[in-house]
Amino acid sequence: MLAIGGVAFLGLAVGIAFWWGRPFDSFLLRRWEAELSTLPDESVPGRLEQIAALGDRSFPTLVAALHSERRIVAENASRVLRREFGKLELRSADETSPIVASVAAELVRHRDTPGAYSDTGAMWLATRILLWPIDRKLVDGELLVANCELIIRSAKWTPQSPFEKPLRENGEWQDDLIAEARNTDPAELVSTIAGGGLPVQLTDAPALPPLGVPVASELQTVAIAEPQYFTPVQSPSMFDARPMTSSPDEGQLRSKANPPVVDSRQSLDLRRELPIAPPEMTARPDLQSMSDLDVMHKLAGSDESIVRDAVDELYRRGFQTKHFRLAELLVDPDPSVRLQLIQSLPQMSGIDSRPWLLWLSRDRDPAVRKAAVSVIATSSDTTLQKRVRELEREETDEEVLQTVRQILNSRQANSIR
Repeated sequence: MLAIGGVAFLGLAVGIAFWWGRPFDSFLLRRWEAELSTLPDESVPGRLEQIAALGDRSFPTLVAALHSERRIVAENASRVLRREFGKLELRSADETSPIVASVAAELVRHRDTPGAYSDTGAMWLATRILLWPIDRKLVDGELLVANCELIIRSAKWTPQSPFEKPLRENGEWQDDLIAEARNTDPAELVSTIAGGGLPVQLTDAPALPPLGVPVASELQTVAIAEPQYFTPVQSPSMFDARPMTSSPDEGQLRSKANPPVVDSRQSLDLRRELPIAPPEMTARPDLQSMSDLDVMHKLAGSDESIVRDAVDELYRRGFQTKHFRLAELLVDPDPSVRLQLIQSLPQMSGIDSRPWLLWLSRDRDPAVRKAAVSVIATSSDTTLQKRVRELEREETDEEVLQTVRQILNSRQANSIR
């Protein structure tokens, strides 16, 4: 029985993993990449960890962060990239070859706009990729080598680079004496021996930067916490930590801060006889006044600008990456996907399944509502128990209503005992 249960759970996990590789990640990556230029220093490590959590598709964003003009961004991006490459080593060559080839191509793309701290990190990546056991049936080996050599030749490694300074035992960067001579000829350094002061000609070339992984400093924790209780509140979002009320002036400021985004895809379609209404005539939804569930349903729309606005609104309310992935499953037009989500919610670690089960109990499909109430019935949470009693008054489908009444009768019989 345990073996059967394990196989069933594995199947659910694979199904969820299949459905989670969806377009919302691209919205998040674009947003987070833009934020890195202005994000407070203490929030940068946590944001880069969120980017890395999106898996293989995060590498282009991490490479772009490596070329940032901000030291805190480039330094942490280099650390995250080295760690993620360490994880890639545990995977097969046919899986990783396209990934490392795309990283090499991204490095070349950013070659003309290097950041102040990017050379050492880029050279480490290029050197590591040159040694990678690639599958030449999947990638162009000659192009890969050419890209890596181009990066190594164009990189200007300097000893004062923050990536290559030695670390003390307490994890702080040591002051490198060579860094004092940043603007001097590297062939002529001033002797630090007492009584010196004479130029000293170096006989050996400066050593190449080490390929080891630097010690990572402790990361900042993500500020947004998981919702703990779900009691009726005036705020429309279960993830929102905003004040209960807001003045009209604040609402106007928010609307001005987030002007409507014109969908560039809307243009005249010459294949149709009917004219298309111009973008300015399209009524845009007031997302700020909608509930979480209504905003999530906008994620399934065909208007990319509205989808982007919905992502921004949910992100502003406190949704995290894992919430966006669940939200996409929640509004998927295929009922089987939503049914699979119900079965998987209780096994998901780090996820409070209660709000998702409550939303699914209001699904338009009776089979989904029935499955949701069946899982809700197994919980002793008072909010979920109250929802079962509400369903008895609201439900219109006879089969779902029969399931609800069976649950209530069973509870009543158990309470009498």
